[in-house]
Amino acid sequence: MTQTLNTIMTQLDGSEVLKAVVEKPLFLEGGFEIPNKKAIMTADTNEYVATVGKKYQIAQTKDTIVRFADSLDEAGLDTNGMIVQASTSRNGVRSAIKFQLPEHTISLRENDNTDLQIVARNSHDGSWPFKIDVGGFRIACANGQVIGEYVDAFRSRHTSNMSYDGVVPGLERSIEMFEQAGHKWVEYRKQRVTREQGEDVILDYLGKSFNDNEERAKLFERKSARRDQMFDDLGAYGKDMGWNLLAVYNTMTDDASHNSDDALVQFERGKKLSNVIDSAHLKLAA
Repeated sequence: MTQTLNTIMTQLDGSEVLKAVVEKPLFLEGGFEIPNKKAIMTADTNEYVATVGKKYQIAQTKDTIVRFADSLDEAGLDTNGMIVQASTSRNGVRSAIKFQLPEHTISLRENDNTDLQIVARNSHDGSWPFKIDVGGFRIACANGQVIGEYVDAFRSRHTSNMSYDGVVPGLERSIEMFEQAGHKWVEYRKQRVTREQGEDVILDYLGKSFNDNEERAKLFERKSARRDQMFDDLGAYGKDMGWNLLAVYNTMTDDASHNSDDALVQFERGKKLSNVIDSAHLKLAA
């Protein structure tokens, strides 16, 4: 076992993501086997995970981690001090393993660093391919940040042709992707916003659209603990770092990172905030 793999496995010891799944045939009542389908079950507890097609190829998450660790070494990334965290959905259907690399960091101001974060994703039901995403991890608030169009360094679907051949080149590109994202975060910081403009970006992220001030006011007639918490967070970030688009961005990454333990929910929210913040930046800069 390499030092990198040992570091990863030590930090994931006992995690749900390391549990294996097995495939079993599906039967109707009466004993008739369903053709072209099979069930995915947990190996240790025999719990149902998903129904997939016969051609579906299981990629055990533990195996993908081993291959990923080898690729990290081959790509030459500095893994000194690496922090590894995992999140899963029910029965390990989907998993996301986050690798924070503090030797690769971007500083936007004093005591405000964002480390390179690489996320390896996998599923046992076909809802996710094996996929590697590049993002950032803001130390000050423990926020994971998805880097919009820079996401998707590598992906491979669960078929008989599944391959890991592109993992190393994808990881080699991750430093460039991260640095490009850093330039974007600097632009967010330069873009001034009013509190109302910041709230409007958050409403867009929450899927609360409106056409005029009257419709906007009606939105606030409905109770929403999540919205109110985000508005409070926005006020705190605005006070701390000034009223700029980066404060809005950090408010949304707070929500995406911390308001759900489900790996799929975290990524869906991360993708949405990426699109929303880019759109807001273009609109405000015009």
